[in-house]
Amino acid sequence: DEEDELREALRKLPESMAMEDKDRPQKDLKDMKIFGGRFPQVKSEVEGRIRRLRALAEEVSKVHKDCTISSIVANSTAVASGLMTLSGLALAPFTAGLSLGLSLGGIGLGAAASVTSAATSIVEETNILSVRDEASNLVSVSLETLNDYLVAAAKTAPTVVLASDEFLQSLTKLGKHICAFRQARANPQ
Repeated sequence: DEEDELREALRKLPESMAMEDKDRPQKDLKDMKIFGGRFPQVKSEVEGRIRRLRALAEEVSKVHKDCTISSIVANSTAVASGLMTLSGLALAPFTAGLSLGLSLGGIGLGAAASVTSAATSIVEETNILSVRDEASNLVSVSLETLNDYLVAAAKTAPTVVLASDEFLQSLTKLGKHICAFRQARANPQ
C-alpha cells in the first residue's frame, strides 16, 4: 500500500513541479517586493547599478552603430580607391602618364581607408573592453552586497526566531495570567 502511494506521488511529481515553476515568476516578484521593502538602501543601490548597466548597454549599442557606419564608409572608400588606382594605370598609356596622378590619389585614398578601418576597429574593441570591465565590476559589487546582506540575515535569523519564540511564550504566559485574573475577579474566594 505504501509502495503504491509512493509510486503515485512520484508519478505526480513532474506535474507538481511544473505547477511550481509556473508560479515561480509571481513568487519571485513577490519576494523581490518584500526584500525591497525591508532593505530600501540595498534596493536603491541595486537599482542604481541596473540603471548604469542599461546606460552602458546603450553606449555600446551607439558606439557599435557609429563604428559600423564608419566601417562601411571606409570599405566603400577602399573600393573607390581601388577603382581610381586601376583607372589611372589603365589610362596611363593613353594620357602619356598624366593619369598616374589618379593612381596616386587612389593609393592615398586607400591608405586613408585602411587607417580609418583600423582606427574604427580599435575604438570599438576598446569601448567593448572598457564597458565589459565596468559591467563586470558593477555585477560583482552587487553580488557581494547581496551576499553580505544574506550572510547578515543568516546570522540574525536565529536571533529573530529565538526572540519570536520568547515573545510567543511571553504572550502565552500573559494569556494564562489574564485568564487567571478573570477567574479571580469572577470568583473572589
